[in-house]
Amino acid sequence: MVGEVGQSSFDISKSAIDAFVVDAFDFADLDVAAGQSKLDDSDISLSAALGYRLLPYLAVELSYMDFGKASYDASGTVSDGFSSDDVSLGLEVEVAGPTLSLLAIYPINETWEVFARAGAMFSKTKVSVTLEVDAERFKESDSDNSTELLWGLGVAYNFSERMSVRAEYSQVKEAAGEEFDVDRMVIGLIYAF
Repeated sequence: MVGEVGQSSFDISKSAIDAFVVDAFDFADLDVAAGQSKLDDSDISLSAALGYRLLPYLAVELSYMDFGKASYDASGTVSDGFSSDDVSLGLEVEVAGPTLSLLAIYPINETWEVFARAGAMFSKTKVSVTLEVDAERFKESDSDNSTELLWGLGVAYNFSERMSVRAEYSQVKEAAGEEFDVDRMVIGLIYAF
């Protein structure tokens, strides 16, 4: 049984989102007269897992990983050539879901071991968009389920026969339909039955 906490990072480009937003307003025949934006691409990541050590060098693990969310906020003024309006835009992306992994384990000695993870994440990605023009507010959200490659590298310290602590870097490749990668660094506590 494993419980982990750490930090996730979404590989999202602020400049790419800025360009998309400007293009969307341009498509609606609106010019962005002035604006500012910010991107928070990291959050707390949590996971819980059950695993079984098949051999001293091989384990299988079923887990649920929550990578948290990334958020983008922009505000500015748009104009149609005759009048201008203040606008604000919010975008949130959340990634979470179950995973199934194989762990290749190399015991360095009786207390230390390193491992590599390869598996799949059956992720649910939720995207929420909020647009506010003057006093009117519009909100839309959508979600998508996909199966993505999950890989990781880590180290574990066994401080008793049943208890261990581990640190791991892992990544979900091309989350949200090949839009971006999500990385995470976690530390976890393992209890072996």
